[in-house]
Amino acid sequence: MSALGCATHCALCIGLRPVNGVRLPLCHHVPPKMKRYPDDKYDRWWSTNDTSWLTYISTSSAVTPDQEFETPSLVMQTAAATLSTKQPLFLNWTSIHSTEFVILHFAEIQDNILKTDRRDITLEATSNSTLPPLLNAIELYGSAPVPAGPTYAPDGITAINSIKDDYDIRLGWVADPCLPYPWLGITHCSKDSNNNTRIMQIDLSGCGLRGPLSDHFAHLTALKYL
Repeated sequence: MSALGCATHCALCIGLRPVNGVRLPLCHHVPPKMKRYPDDKYDRWWSTNDTSWLTYISTSSAVTPDQEFETPSLVMQTAAATLSTKQPLFLNWTSIHSTEFVILHFAEIQDNILKTDRRDITLEATSNSTLPPLLNAIELYGSAPVPAGPTYAPDGITAINSIKDDYDIRLGWVADPCLPYPWLGITHCSKDSNNNTRIMQIDLSGCGLRGPLSDHFAHLTALKYL
């Protein structure tokens, strides 16, 4: 590498990290108390900011990283919380990039958490805001338990797909007919005595099907209701 004047830049060392073509941290300095490689295999830099209006909690139990961001367990085992439920948790910083992406990570590591089915998200305007809160869209994803194995092949590949072709059924029937949820029109799947996932019930009464009964229904040997 060359420099202005007669000086020459020298690289004293080069650190390499396997990042698998994913995002890299947008950092320009090394913050204090940081966690980085090898705790974070992508060498992102995680630091703790000591603030008097927050309390800091931690757990010795490992936190399984999510597959998308692979946040290190060592980072997710610690958290900052406000001193009361009436106190909001706010973040602020001085931007150094023209475009920034903000990703928040959550893990319930506190003891005695009341588990309920209700989830609340509140958007509030700041005291100096001239406009009310705005939300364009929200996505919500949930995980469903998946049985040990796919649908029994004669049911899931041969018979049901032949029935789909016989009646030109266009109900979005793709992939496994029972997993993670049964296809529209397949009202029940269950395990048989051999622990195979089988199609047990089909209801296509509202699909406007016409023609003789397909012979392929006979291959659904676990079918109890049609």
